[in-house]
Amino acid sequence: MVMQSVTHHYWYDVGLHCESFDEVELPMFKIKMAYEFAQQKQEAKQVESHHRIDGNQELKRALTGVLGEMAVEQYLGMDFVDLSVGDSRDYNTADLEEFDCGVKTVERDKYPIIFKRSNKPEIIVIKYTDSILYVCGLATPLILNTYQSEGLILDPRLKARGTKAGFYGFDKLVSPKQIKYVLESNITWR
Repeated sequence: MVMQSVTHHYWYDVGLHCESFDEVELPMFKIKMAYEFAQQKQEAKQVESHHRIDGNQELKRALTGVLGEMAVEQYLGMDFVDLSVGDSRDYNTADLEEFDCGVKTVERDKYPIIFKRSNKPEIIVIKYTDSILYVCGLATPLILNTYQSEGLILDPRLKARGTKAGFYGFDKLVSPKQIKYVLESNITWR
């Protein structure tokens, strides 16, 4: 049996579903906090070997990630964003620890990069600008593990590691309006 390569197009995978996404506008003071955090994190991570080979993308990635977390926090009316900085090993936990759920934020026109084997759900967010973000929905581990492709990874070094893939299942996400209900329902993901 020959496997056929599937071509993905951002408009079909993401754009067609944007009407179901909910916009969040962050206030300027939160954006300022996010920038300060991202700069502190970049400085702290320079001593970690796996961050030194990162192509100096740490600041951009940290900023995008924390802005997405802030948007979800504001959207859900919950407090969970941790702006402390330290060794990565101490921060390898779910963003919403209470629900064992992560927040995966990506810049517009790019696909979220996920682990090939996901064991927890992720709330998917698109960063349109630093102040405008879109909560797209919640992806269960089954959805994350099913709708992914290595071909969506842009960085050849990351692709070569073989541990991550791009997520394209935006049409399969739990609606943003249902995220809080689903999380509070104590669903076991494993």
